[in-house]
Order: sequence, then C-alpha cells, then structure tokens
Amino acid sequence: MLVTGKDGSETRVFLNGFKDSYTDEAIQLKSGQSIPFDKIRSIDFLEIHEYQRDVKVTLVDGRGLEGAIQSGEQFRGETDIGPFSVVNLKQILFER
Repeated sequence: MLVTGKDGSETRVFLNGFKDSYTDEAIQLKSGQSIPFDKIRSIDFLEIHEYQRDVKVTLVDGRGLEGAIQSGEQFRGETDIGPFSVVNLKQILFER
C-alpha cells in the first residue's frame, strides 16, 4: 500500500499488519460507521478542524463515503526497513 504524507512524501507499507490507532484494522468515522481496511480502496484526508479531520473513503466497489475521524488518529505499519507511523496524511492507497 502507498501512504502519502501532507508534505508529499510517499512510503510503501505492508498491508498485512497495518493498523489504526483506535480500531486496528478499520477506520472509525465519527458518525459511528466503522469500515474494515479490506473494503477500502483509498482514504483521502481533507480539512482539519479543532477535534476532527474530514475524510473521503473510496470503497473497493467504487462507492465513496465522506465523514470525519478524530483529529489525532494515527496509522502504523511496517515497511521493508521497520516500523512506520504517521499522523499528517494526505492519502492512503490500498493497492491489491
């Protein structure tokens, strides 16, 4: 999978073992909807507000969902070098 930071940096991360800091293998929207990573094609990180961050989630079947996550949400995984974590994201692309 490809993780792109706000600064434009790109990092390849193994899908196996990729985790969200709150729900492990899913993204939890503030609306209450939880979406497992295996159903997601991409997550675009949009505006940051005081306590939340707007996101657009594109599912594997092409549907798009817009919502918000907690602003401090962090994602972590493994690269070929070792552990990787990032907070300031632009996009996560789940390449399958």
